[in-house]
Amino acid sequence: MQSLVSSTYLFKKVLYIFVVALLWSFLAQIIPFVLISIGIDVTSSYSGMLISLVGEFIGIFAMYIYYRNTSYVLPPLKKNTLQHYLLGFSFGSLTFVFIWTIIYALGGYYIEVTFHLINSLWLLAFLLGFAIQSFFEELLCRGLIMGYWLKDGKVISAFFLNSIIFTFFHIGNPGFDIYAAAGLFMFALLMSEIRFISGNIWICSAFHAAWNFLEGSVLGTSVSGLPNIGLVIKSINTTSTQRLTGGAFGVERSSSAIIVYGLLVTIIFILLVLKRKDNFPLFRTK
Repeated sequence: MQSLVSSTYLFKKVLYIFVVALLWSFLAQIIPFVLISIGIDVTSSYSGMLISLVGEFIGIFAMYIYYRNTSYVLPPLKKNTLQHYLLGFSFGSLTFVFIWTIIYALGGYYIEVTFHLINSLWLLAFLLGFAIQSFFEELLCRGLIMGYWLKDGKVISAFFLNSIIFTFFHIGNPGFDIYAAAGLFMFALLMSEIRFISGNIWICSAFHAAWNFLEGSVLGTSVSGLPNIGLVIKSINTTSTQRLTGGAFGVERSSSAIIVYGLLVTIIFILLVLKRKDNFPLFRTK
């Protein structure tokens, strides 16, 4: 009987945080939702894609107003916040370029140079757009959902439930399948470890932004099933073997990405086990 009560209580908590996250996600997508409902394809032009990305600032702003005094969701700005963000952006850039290089070296891509001077402005715009979009996703998943469980000391639940929900939120993207789910889940676990170690979402937000920006705007592959932008080069798949390139979904679906994610997750997990727990703040309350 006690076990049944505990299971029911856990289910209610999971359902609650899932519904709350779903509502925040819908709010962040309200602009593209309205545009699509009146027949405008937001994925068919640079301006449409930018509107979708930048529009997610609505979700960030609303969550900031609601959770601004809730430190386990949105840690306060500190002197080293910019350093953390730059560190995360560098780490994310190196990781993506490393994986992309593996795929290219194995013959997965044909490169087409697309850069023109006017693209510099679009690059800056998409850098901002992906920074906003990635910050919202990290605020929602590694901030709200993960923090919701960490505040109660439920570390395993914090890791796995936020990763499952993060993966679920991409289920409608073109090209989503079991391999895409595996890649997204491993990516979410990696971001969760970074959030766990740092005690904030700045590093993982920057990693996420760098990944999406390089993936879509610089090196020109699909971003989680969404159209590639390719403002510097376009990486055109040379093979129908989707496990090599990730196919229409993008690099995160590729075997190379899943393996690298797995190695990074394992290495960081070992470091977490070897180090004292106090060295890795779960959340900030002061």
